[in-house]
Amino acid sequence: MAIPNLIVAVIAGQAIMTFAGIQHPELPLLLQLDPVAVSHGQWYRLITWVIVPDTSRLGLIFAIFWFWFLWIIGKTLEQEWGAFPCTLYLLLGIALPSLGSMLLWYYFGISLVQTGLYFSLSLQLAFAAVAPEFSLYLFFFLPVKMRWLGWLIGAWLLFHALSGGAVGAADVAFGVG
Repeated sequence: MAIPNLIVAVIAGQAIMTFAGIQHPELPLLLQLDPVAVSHGQWYRLITWVIVPDTSRLGLIFAIFWFWFLWIIGKTLEQEWGAFPCTLYLLLGIALPSLGSMLLWYYFGISLVQTGLYFSLSLQLAFAAVAPEFSLYLFFFLPVKMRWLGWLIGAWLLFHALSGGAVGAADVAFGVG
C-alpha cells in the first residue's frame, strides 16, 4: 500500500512544529522520542518524533528553505523509486529508530532520545545516491553537488558512530538504518 506524497505530511508536521515551537519552546520536547516517556504511556512519541525538526536553532528563514529542500528530496525519491518503495523507505525510517530506542531502553536501560535529525540525514543520503549531480547553493552562490554533501554526511555519521562508543553506533545504525 503506497501513500503518495507522504513526505508532504512530514513537511507539514515539521512546519507546524517549527511555528508552534517558536511560540512554545517546550513543545518539541513533548513530542521527541523519549523511551522513558513512552514506557510511562506516552505512545504517541513513537511517531511524533519525526516532526520535531532540527531547524529551531537556525531560524525561521533557514527552516523555510529546509522544507523546500525536503520537498525536492521527497518528490525526487518518489519519482525515481515509485510511491510504494518511497513510502516503505519513509515508514521504515520512522519505525527503525523507534524500535531501536525502545529495545535499548528495555534491554539495557539506555535512553536514546530521537529527533528528526537522522531521519533527515537518511533522506539526504538517499537523495545524494539518486541525484548526485544536483547542486545545492550554500549562501545562495556557492554550489555544492549532492554527491559531496552525501560524502560529508557519511563521514560525519561514521565519526559519530565511532566516537560515541556502542551507544553512538547504535544511535547511527537505528537512525539511518
